[in-house]
Amino acid sequence: MLSLDHKAALLRRAGFPVPAAPVNCTAWSSAACNDTGSARPAAGGDACDRWRQSIDALFVAHSIARAMRSLQQEELRLRDAMAHYLPQQSRPTAHEDL
Repeated sequence: MLSLDHKAALLRRAGFPVPAAPVNCTAWSSAACNDTGSARPAAGGDACDRWRQSIDALFVAHSIARAMRSLQQEELRLRDAMAHYLPQQSRPTAHEDL
């Protein structure tokens, strides 16, 4: 499991607009922020929760985008392979793809 700091760094590197962590939240270790069973400090708890949720949501969106991009690239690779190896008459038409 990735820490919040690592997720935020990956998101920044990918070009996502990562919100800054609340001041009180930076005092927590990433492990304490990720550990749902740990006791939370009273100061900045709500702000840190919102920040953690926004980082997690952005990371999920980033992961989904990467998976979609991989699937699209694989589909293009398979279509290219089909076009190369199948004779013209046995290729599916546009209507058969649907």
